[in-house]
Parts: sequence; C-alpha cells; structure tokens
Amino acid sequence: MNEHVLACPVCQRPLQQHNKQWSCDQQHHFDQARQGYINLLLPQRKRSKSPGDDNDMVLARQRFLNSGLYQPISDWLNHAVLTHAQHSAHSDHIVDVGCGEGYYSQRLADTLRQHSPNLHLYGIDISKEAVRRATQRSRDVFWLVASGADMPILPNRVDILVSLFTGLMPEGFRPVMAKHGQIFTVNAGAKHLHQLRHILYDNVRESDYTPTPRMGEHFDCLNDSTLTFDIALKGTQQITDLVAMTPHHWRINQAARDRLAQVNELTVTVDVVMHQFAVKTAQGVEHDAH
Repeated sequence: MNEHVLACPVCQRPLQQHNKQWSCDQQHHFDQARQGYINLLLPQRKRSKSPGDDNDMVLARQRFLNSGLYQPISDWLNHAVLTHAQHSAHSDHIVDVGCGEGYYSQRLADTLRQHSPNLHLYGIDISKEAVRRATQRSRDVFWLVASGADMPILPNRVDILVSLFTGLMPEGFRPVMAKHGQIFTVNAGAKHLHQLRHILYDNVRESDYTPTPRMGEHFDCLNDSTLTFDIALKGTQQITDLVAMTPHHWRINQAARDRLAQVNELTVTVDVVMHQFAVKTAQGVEHDAH
C-alpha cells in the first residue's frame, strides 16, 4: 500500500492532502504547519494548555540523544523491526507512538527505507514542542501532534507500531493495528540507571515492570529480549539532561537536585527490555515471530 492512512480526528473519515492542507469529505480542515507537522490534537482532548514535554525538556532530550549515548538502543530496535519487516509482506505503514523530538523515528525510517520504498512512518506525540523539533530531523517522517490513546489513523492500517519509554495505551493501539500487525515496546529494566537512582533517592528498589499484563487483553507477547550496557556521563549538563528525559524529572525533590548538581561525572548502567507483541488471533493460529 502506498496511500496515507490519516483519519480526521473529528469524524474519523479519511484525510486527503491538498497542498498544505488536509481535509476529509465532511469538510473538516487541518493546516500543515510551515515546519511540516500536522496538529490533529483537538482542543477538547487536551488535559492541559500545553500537554506533554515542555521546550526545556525537549531540548534536554535532543542534546542527550544527539550525544549518541543511547544509539545502541536505536540500533537494537532498528535491527529487530527490520528483521521482522524482511519476513513480512506488510511493512509500509509504521507508527512511532510518543516519538518525542524524533531521534528514534528518524533513524528507524532511514534503516527501513531501502527495504520498504513505499514506507510511511508516522511520528506521533502529544507535545507540540517535541514534534516541532522532530521536523528538524527529517521531512521523510509524517510528524503528528496527537494522542496515542486516540490516534488519527484509519482502522486496521498499521503494520508495525513502536513505543519507546512511553506509557502504553493498548486500547488506543488496537483499533489502528492491522490483523497481521506487530508492536515493539522498549521499557526500562530492573537495573536501568540504578547508579543515578541511588543519588536521587534514599531507598532504591529494582523495577519488576513488564508490559505484558497491560497489553494482554488485545495482544499476545511473542518474545522479549534485554540490552544492557554502561555509559559515561560527562559534566552536570549531560547528567541533568538524562534526568529530564525520565519520570525522575517529576518525582525528585530539591534535596535530590542539589545532590545531583554536585556530580560532574557518572557511569551508569542502561538496562532496557524489548517486547514484541502481535494482535490476538483465534485460538490455535500461530504468529510470525520474526
């Protein structure tokens, strides 16, 4: 398939592009911003005036990811998705939910472009500031301001969905996934950034989080794998940028921020887990786990 799969957020009818404007046959119109993104987040769907990461958090994420310290995660994900795509007849429509400022989306698009010349990769984030920054990374990705819980995508059209370090919304994922669709999630493992967490908190517990129960009503888990490596953080800016990318940014108190400000160098362990899910099928039907 080579057509776009965008849906009107008002009436869910197909959106068609006319120059810099997108519209449906019910005459709902959406302008494409001069930076190239499309804002399909309706005002009544917002929980705040500016939902998602603010500009300072987006810039911190951009600086950190541009350092290349998390590139092994991107390479690992790209290899898994490419391996699946090479064994699948369907890999043209891919969605990155919670794409942020676009680092992982752009690198995934570059990896898959040769295999899937008709590729449409949609980067979706609720933060307009993040999506605006994402447009600077690539004009080959369709950047959308929207919610992963209510994606402006036509039903049953997404071949592959990826979600990195983002709250999972299986009820929002299921309507857009094709019956052959697969989902790749990346989440923090038990030891993720544990050296940093020992600075931020008095009591540190290993995480036992797994996305499988949350996804289980709509999706079957095909497999999971773990990636662990150490990174050396240099300077307080890089350390605070990493914190700004994580939920710790919202959780820590001033005392923890003061302790962090005294740290100039820190080696931390990156421990992440990838799960591969498929849309639930009738009992007895096997999934392709490539």
